[in-house]
Amino acid sequence: MANRFFSYHNTACKLITSYRKEMPLQHFLKQYFSENKKHGSKDRKWISHFCYSFYRLGKSLSNMEVENRLPIAVYLCTEDLDVLGDYLPENWLKTNDLDAKIQYAQSELGFQLDEIFPFTDLLMPEIDIKGLNKSFLRQPDVFLRVRPDGNRERIEQTLLQSNIDFQWLGDNAIRLKSRVAIDEILQVNRDVVVQDLSSQAIASLFPDDNILSIWDCCAASGGKTILAKDRYPKAEITVSDVRTSILHNHKKRMEEAGIKIAQSFVQDLTKPSTGFRKQFDLVICDAPCTGSGTWSRTPEELYFFQEQSLLDVVNLQSQILSRIEMHVKNGGYLLYVTCSLFAREDEEKMQELCSKYSFTFIHKRLIQGFPERSDTMYGCLLRKTNV
Repeated sequence: MANRFFSYHNTACKLITSYRKEMPLQHFLKQYFSENKKHGSKDRKWISHFCYSFYRLGKSLSNMEVENRLPIAVYLCTEDLDVLGDYLPENWLKTNDLDAKIQYAQSELGFQLDEIFPFTDLLMPEIDIKGLNKSFLRQPDVFLRVRPDGNRERIEQTLLQSNIDFQWLGDNAIRLKSRVAIDEILQVNRDVVVQDLSSQAIASLFPDDNILSIWDCCAASGGKTILAKDRYPKAEITVSDVRTSILHNHKKRMEEAGIKIAQSFVQDLTKPSTGFRKQFDLVICDAPCTGSGTWSRTPEELYFFQEQSLLDVVNLQSQILSRIEMHVKNGGYLLYVTCSLFAREDEEKMQELCSKYSFTFIHKRLIQGFPERSDTMYGCLLRKTNV
């Protein structure tokens, strides 16, 4: 068994050395395994774990050689060290308590927890910095949301009969404690939606008014579209995004969800719209962002992050908001959402919007997901006060 883990180490080192973020790490590894059939399912799992662990250290130990940094990363990110055999040095503290491992690594291995995410001056001030840094050392959980017409008892029985380890969180949210092909046992999108817990909580920002028309202007995969339709079943929903392929996948998902979309169109919101003048009771802008609130799922993003990319996306958000504000009815609402930790994309962006246009704050919420092993989201509901 020990030789097997040293083999995983060597393979991971080669992969890490060659990876330059030309594609998401998940796709890079998938491509490698597709071209190298010698790796069985267990091999793929562990090689992937080694690679992801390396990037989970973020900016910490960034000057250390890959082959020396990797064992420290695996030590910190593996929840049961016993399975590693003698891969780790014999004199290292053997414990499965994360806090104890962090303390040992800081005193003996040169690791510093606060160096994982060093961009503290850019964060929303409410962020728990220690909790954030610790969160990168663990893979977030997967969550389901039970839709209004989903049969809670039947869903629970199906999960129990399939021996799925799960936990109810409130009335409608389910934490899956292990990776499972959930679409093989439940009607995904019809009865349940795979949706991060913090993303589900964005529904708390929906206005109480009778909303009859909605534009989901950066619709992406459609999670917010379904969330909005479940909250406002009588609303007519229009969706748009920048690429045809995105809307093709969105259409397929809405068909599975049993949701009729009034209008769907491709729109680059950095450019003036041609002929689209409609106004809505509610415009949802799940804006393109750094995604920093989801980097514990994609830690390669943190490892390669440079501040210039934040400036680029902040400018993009300003362009989008300048194009969509005119589509909010007088007295209507704009719901702005990001999965970002950065103030420039969140609070400062909303202050900028209100200084330029006739919007007032109604509700805002920073949802720090890491205590629940979920993502961090920011949402702000604004109301248009006059034209």
